[in-house]
Amino acid sequence: MKHIFRSILMSLAVLAYAVVLPTASATPASAADYLSSVPTSDFTTYCQAHGYATAKLVVDNAYGWRCASSDGQEATFSVTAVCREVTVKDNEPTILDFLYDFTRTDNLAWECYRLSQIAPLGRLDVNRYCQSQGYDRGVLVGGNTALNWECQSPNYSVNLNSVDILTNACASMYPSTLGTVRARVVDFFDPNAIDCMV
Repeated sequence: MKHIFRSILMSLAVLAYAVVLPTASATPASAADYLSSVPTSDFTTYCQAHGYATAKLVVDNAYGWRCASSDGQEATFSVTAVCREVTVKDNEPTILDFLYDFTRTDNLAWECYRLSQIAPLGRLDVNRYCQSQGYDRGVLVGGNTALNWECQSPNYSVNLNSVDILTNACASMYPSTLGTVRARVVDFFDPNAIDCMV
């Protein structure tokens, strides 16, 4: 009888181990994982790999970089392509550029992230976000860009004037079990082009 009981206990232990171990060892997909800032020297490396002489700053903002040929021709380029080909050296479609600070032209203007999915969770509805936080409305103040939003009420207001603040708004509007949600400014000059990514 003892032998049968021990065999049953051993079988149950093996079954429990087989069921619990994969669950315990499985880690959730890492979401919106920061990989690196993009050094401006990577722009030059990317441009030279595509037949240009160098990278050149032609406008004093994060969008101002161009590939330049020795005869003076200039061409725009994708910072996502720079992330994939040079900075991270991984051509996965889940690696995207994230604008961090439009006013900068240095190594802190752009970042590379690895996402758990390519499709955004949704666009950030700033007005809806502001109302969910107890404000009356979201309005554009002092410009018409992605970082000119302000949550307003008669007696108080708060500026949404950084990517970090927009990221907090995205996390509030699109909570995800996949991990960290991050705001991606798709077009700085379009105040509604803010994707919430995971």
